[in-house]
Amino acid sequence: MLVERIIDLDAALTRGCDSIAALCQRMTQLGISLAVCRHGECLHMSPYFHNDLLLEACKESQAVLPCLFVTPDGREPDFSPERYIRQILAQGARAAWTSPHLAPYGVENPLSAWHSGKMLECLESSRLPLLLDYEDADTDTLHAMLERFPRLRLILFNIPRLGRQSTLEHLLELHPGLYLCWSYSFSIHGGYAALCRRFGNHRWVWGSGWPQAEPGASLTGLLYSGLSPEDLEAVAHGNAERLMAEINRQI
Repeated sequence: MLVERIIDLDAALTRGCDSIAALCQRMTQLGISLAVCRHGECLHMSPYFHNDLLLEACKESQAVLPCLFVTPDGREPDFSPERYIRQILAQGARAAWTSPHLAPYGVENPLSAWHSGKMLECLESSRLPLLLDYEDADTDTLHAMLERFPRLRLILFNIPRLGRQSTLEHLLELHPGLYLCWSYSFSIHGGYAALCRRFGNHRWVWGSGWPQAEPGASLTGLLYSGLSPEDLEAVAHGNAERLMAEINRQI
């Protein structure tokens, strides 16, 4: 293996592929040490129910850590986003995620300060990384959110093959709390090395895209990207380890 360890920040349980055992088997085959896993069915029915299922499933393996869905209104019975985020921190969450595409009604303005300020403030103060699909927010919304919550750790995943994308790179310049998750969908010749040269090696994490994609494709893209050994270690595991170590669970 070309790196000491590999941590996957883009894995999910989904309908028809909801087995932690299957994920762990693929991790073992590819030498992946840890996976931070979402439950994709949060988008289709009862996100908090599926958060509970994920927490229970993660008990099967110490190598799979939970990434839990959050909404601006929190969870019943008190509908307090602050209380719910404190709860998931106590339950061992290593990251949170959200989306406006929550069935059947959607989450309106999940990243706006006027609607989601309490949720975003709590994520910011706890330093719990927030994962967001690239397709779920426009760049103006991202800029406004990160300007209002500058210490928020926001990780964009499912980034498409954009080539050199000036808008995204300008957001990276303006907002040091913005991270990118490199995976199978972000496959640009020399792209990883170019971003490390411009912004340093500390703004990137790695994800497999499992089960939507074959994890080997994403891993090959990283290991043969032309990164220096130091940069490769940072992206493969170092940055993810640092982000998780810096989570403040005493908010």
